[in-house]
Amino acid sequence: MSDVCVLVVTSNHAAFVRECIQSILNSRYSGNIDIVVVDNASADGTKAILRTFGNRIRLIERFGTHSLSNNINIVLQTTKTKYFLILNPDTVLPSNGIDKLYDFMEKHLDAGACAPQLIFPDGRLQLSCRRFPTPWTFLVRRTPIRWFFLSAKRGRRHLMANWNHGQMRQVDWTLGACIIFRAEAVKLVGYFDERFHLYCEDMDICHRLWRHGWRIYYNPEIVVVHNHQAKSDKAFLSWQSLLHFESMFLYVVKHKLQGFRRPNTAHSLKNEVSK
Repeated sequence: MSDVCVLVVTSNHAAFVRECIQSILNSRYSGNIDIVVVDNASADGTKAILRTFGNRIRLIERFGTHSLSNNINIVLQTTKTKYFLILNPDTVLPSNGIDKLYDFMEKHLDAGACAPQLIFPDGRLQLSCRRFPTPWTFLVRRTPIRWFFLSAKRGRRHLMANWNHGQMRQVDWTLGACIIFRAEAVKLVGYFDERFHLYCEDMDICHRLWRHGWRIYYNPEIVVVHNHQAKSDKAFLSWQSLLHFESMFLYVVKHKLQGFRRPNTAHSLKNEVSK
């Protein structure tokens, strides 16, 4: 059983994946780390790059079409670990990133998950922690109504754009580009929902963690570089944008009005987790 299982899912990420994996290997954390990479039918040379790391990583090669959630779940359901650190292949960890995330989770026993601050390669802040969407957020960000608003004003409350991102705090949910989960909490609330092919699976699992009494934290003391492409935001009628709309619609149908606010945390599953 490892202390931390670092999980990366790739699909045609040859331009980024080497730096991502190398940043994990360069981590100063002295505990027991299991690095698992799931490659989802890459055809751009990603697999050849991953094979150069040899037995330093555990490579799972998959073929055909699988959702991101399914690729994550095949590891979550079969790996014994205390924490899962899920990374996008276009992220770069700082050398103390795993150590600090692990230490934070050990000190905050109410934390179901914790995410670091994300920045662009040029140092600009990414708005990675979010409030749960409202019906208005859904309309402004994922329907043609968005054309009547400047991009800078779309869903600013949802994106927490006016809040000081240098402060550690509890948040509704965070982007899944880099987030550490307490493994037993995920097991208790259910794994990732595989109906979300891409997008919103991170929001959904954070909502379920909140609903069962767990907290989601944003910790800017850890800073991770993320080559965020934001393809679903840049072109409204793109394939990625349509997938995002589909996932958001599924989220709304699944959680109904409860999905628009932070759930009641009176009931807590954290006491069921073995210390």
